[in-house]
Formats: sequence, structure tokens, C-alpha cells
Amino acid sequence: MMPLCPPPSRKHSPFPATRLAQGLQSNWAMRGASFFAAILIASSSATARAQQADRINRIDGFVLEATEDAWFNAEQCADPSSTTYELRITTGAGVAVTQVYLWAGREQGNCQEFVNRMTTSESCREMAGNPRTVEPDNLISGLTLQELIDTGVVTCDTSGLQGTPYEIFAFRNSDPGSTDVPGSDYGIAPIIVDVTPPAELSITNDLTQVGQSFGISWTRPTDNIWIYRFYENDIDDPDTARLIENITASQNETSQTIRASTLGMQVGDTKYVFVAAQDRAFIESSGENGGNLGPLSVGTQVNAITTTGFCEATGDCTGCSVSPLSLRDPETASTILWMGLALAVVLARRRRQ
Repeated sequence: MMPLCPPPSRKHSPFPATRLAQGLQSNWAMRGASFFAAILIASSSATARAQQADRINRIDGFVLEATEDAWFNAEQCADPSSTTYELRITTGAGVAVTQVYLWAGREQGNCQEFVNRMTTSESCREMAGNPRTVEPDNLISGLTLQELIDTGVVTCDTSGLQGTPYEIFAFRNSDPGSTDVPGSDYGIAPIIVDVTPPAELSITNDLTQVGQSFGISWTRPTDNIWIYRFYENDIDDPDTARLIENITASQNETSQTIRASTLGMQVGDTKYVFVAAQDRAFIESSGENGGNLGPLSVGTQVNAITTTGFCEATGDCTGCSVSPLSLRDPETASTILWMGLALAVVLARRRRQ
């Protein structure tokens, strides 16, 4: 006969089936709620991404690459009525957009919400000339920087080193009116206004150098640098310095070597070399004229003299010092080399003894 199991203790009473079922049901309900919330968040994020699809396609006739930000710099802000740009809008599947209503907004101004479009709001203001006709290829051309400034939202007065971001809202087909606008009925094109040039660079190299090549170095600035440019002058005057063509340094570099021959220097000549930083408020296709150029640095005096030694023979005299020993004669160089080796062997034998 099998022994009877002892009754369960009060400390370990069996879990009622009804409580288990309730717990499982509650757990599934929580999972379902979490899953639904995740879908809402993902859907909201997808909508937000879709709303960022509009973009500035062209500024002052220069085409922007798909990866380029739309910048307006100090030069363009100096004549905003003549600074033109082109806006490309996106359309959803099967949605024809024939006209749009443009609004200027601060970054994350949420102009799709009516409360931010009210007359008392400083986050969003309607641009003049609405509605704008959408041209073929979903373009709106003939827009000017002045129209953005006239809204009172966008300003060219100040920007900070990193620039000030703004947004252009394009409401599709109808005036947004006094209601909140769903994500499918508007787009956002980001822009950045940057009128503040980089600061003068701090030079870390010797300010007087001699030789056939010269090293220019500087500390990395805090601005969003695009490129470094170099200038030369016969006198120590940055205001009249001339751009050195075909020599630049990328935004990640803090030094550059410049040869005397590049500067057109002869032995005995003296020049001054300057460097300046140019920020990212530029259009890639605009070349040298794009971006805000900072002030030129203090000048480095460079003096071209004859250099001798191995560096001269190889054509790379970077870092070489002037030496009274000339190795231009191959026979002399060979003789000196063998004499040095022989002397080294003799000294080695003596040390062993």
C-alpha cells in the first residue's frame, strides 16, 4: 500500500489554478499593450522620417548633392534678396501635389500643430506668396533667402560657430488652416544659417624657419571646419596676402608642409606664410567661394637657403637641417661612407680586446 502524501504545509500552499489563469491572462494583456505601443512608436518614427523628405535642391544655381546640408553663409546673408534656392518636395504613392503653402519654422518648431502656427507663436510664421505652384519634377523655384528672413523666424544677424538650424514646412495642396496637419499632408526641408566664421588659428610651429621646406601647424578649432587654406606674402601683412593655389589641408589635419619651390622662392628669398580655416557653410560645387573664411593667422617667416645632405639627394628635405658637409659629389659621398664603416669596425675590435 502506497504511503499517503503528507498534507501541504501552510507555508507552501498550492497555487490556485484560477490565479494562474488570471496571471497568464494579465501577462498576455501586458504583452499585447506593449506590442501595440511599440507599433505606435515605430509608426510615429516612420512618419517622422517621411516628413523629413523635402530638401533644398539648389542654392544660387549650385546643385546640392543628396548628402549635403543646405547652408546659407555670411556672403549670401549680405544680399539675401539675391540669394535664391530651389525646393524639392516629395509625394506619396498616388498623391498629386499641385501647390504648397510654405512656412518657416525653428528647429523642431512643430509647425504641423496649430498651436505653433498661431499669431502669438514665435516658432512658426507663414511665408509670403502662398500658395506656391509645384513645377515639373516636384520643384519650387524662385525662392529667396529674403522671404525666409521676412517671416521674423529666420535671422542672419547671428548664428554661432555651428550655425543655427531652421525648417521649411510645405503643406500639401491646401492651407493648413486652424487644425493640426497629419504627417502625410506636409514635408520638412532643413536649412542652416551660419554667418560666424571660424576663429583665428593658433600657430604651433616655429615662426622663423630656414631651408627648402617649411612646416606649418596649428591647433584644431571648435568650428565645423571644411578645409584649411594657405596664403603667402613678401611682407608680414595678412591683409594683402595671396592665396597659395593647389595647397589645402583637410578638416582632420593640423599641419602642412610647403616647399620653397611651391612658393617660387630662390635661395636667399624670404616670405611669410599664413593659414586660415574655412567652415562647412558652403556648397560643394561652389569651390573656393563657399563657406565662411576665418581670419588669417600670424605669419611664419620662411627663408630659402641651400640645404645639403641625404635629404637633398633624395629630394625630400622635410625636417633636414643645414649642414656644412656637401654630398653632391657621388665619389666623395662614397669615400666618406666607406671611411665611416672602416672606423666603426676598428672601434668594435678594440672594444672586444
